[in-house]
Amino acid sequence: IEAGKSEGYSDALALERLEVEGWLKISELSTASRRLAESISRGVGIGEAEAIALALEKKERLLIDDLKGRRIADLYRLETTTTLGIILELLVGRALSLKDYERNVKLYGSQGWISGEVIQEFIEEGRSLE
Repeated sequence: IEAGKSEGYSDALALERLEVEGWLKISELSTASRRLAESISRGVGIGEAEAIALALEKKERLLIDDLKGRRIADLYRLETTTTLGIILELLVGRALSLKDYERNVKLYGSQGWISGEVIQEFIEEGRSLE
């Protein structure tokens, strides 16, 4: 978070707020998990590798959008979800209206990380649940 703030990343401020509010907990990797992350990082970025190692250590579901990272997590039999998957879960759980769901899916899609086809699939899936 501190490095992100110093580089001007707006999501670092959002993460800091989530930590302060108790929605997010910062965890240090154990020595064994750090070694595993270093090994995994040959195939993905260090951030994804550390997230995979931490999810294994904590035996938790992993939120990861990176396709290579999800494939590596699958090799370790980790349960994963994506940002769009979480947004869909919020719709299913009625924490978001369909209108807010579609707005958030489109907003996420506007960041350029996800193809238009995938965004459309999520919009249609959301509509089919209403």
